[in-house]
Amino acid sequence: MNADIKKTINSCADIKPNELIIDTLKWKYLVRNVLRGKNILIVGPTGCGKSLAAISVAKALNKGDRFFYFNLGSTQDARCSLIGNTQYDKNTGTIFNESAFVSAIRTEGAIILLDEISRAHPDVWNILMTVLDDLQRYLRLDEKSNVEDRKSTRLNSSHRCISYAV
Repeated sequence: MNADIKKTINSCADIKPNELIIDTLKWKYLVRNVLRGKNILIVGPTGCGKSLAAISVAKALNKGDRFFYFNLGSTQDARCSLIGNTQYDKNTGTIFNESAFVSAIRTEGAIILLDEISRAHPDVWNILMTVLDDLQRYLRLDEKSNVEDRKSTRLNSSHRCISYAV
């Protein structure tokens, strides 16, 4: 492990915000995994501070400019929300507009909060399957192109334990 990462982990109790009530060991675990670019599943009842923990770790590590929030529980059109959509312009033809999620996974060192993931539409799970898999880490846009993940951290927040593998 990098010496800077070890130093940050050892001193991370000092950068924990006062408004976040979390055990020091859990905070260190959260910081360590964000620094390593790992996926993290945060589980707890409504209002316990899952989203606040994700926002706090981004601010504490000065990654506020690389923090992206997606509420998957309110996603109606998974493909449009996570991949993007097309539109036709009579002058230029069909144009593909990438979603904010595509921009997020292209951002190196991004912290991506996928909130309310347990309430997401089944299409969301199909799209996220390759993104959440540590061995694959890409998003398939169409038959010809993929977006490679830039070792971002996804913080998956749920109000209950998910019964299928992430």
